[in-house]
Amino acid sequence: MKAKKLEGRPCKLSGKQIQKLYSPVVKNSPMQFHFAFALWTSGLIRKLIRTKFGVHLSEVSVRRLLEKIGLSPQKPLFRACQQDPA
Repeated sequence: MKAKKLEGRPCKLSGKQIQKLYSPVVKNSPMQFHFAFALWTSGLIRKLIRTKFGVHLSEVSVRRLLEKIGLSPQKPLFRACQQDPA
C-alpha cells in the first residue's frame, strides 16, 4: 500500500496574485514602493503582500512562497563607507 502524499494547507495567494508579486520584486527596488530599505527582505515582501492583496502571511510563509517561485534570499556585499579605493 502506497502512502498518500500530504498536500498541506492551500496557498492564500492565487496563481495570478503570485505572478503580480513576482514582477515588482524582481524588476523594482523596495524604495519605489516607499520602503526605507533598498534591498528586498522577507519582511518587506510580507508588507507588500499585505498592502497589495490584503493577505496576511508569516515571514516563514513568505520565504516558502519565494522559494516556490524560484527566488532565494541574497546577502549584500559588505563595503565600508570609509573604504579607501587605493
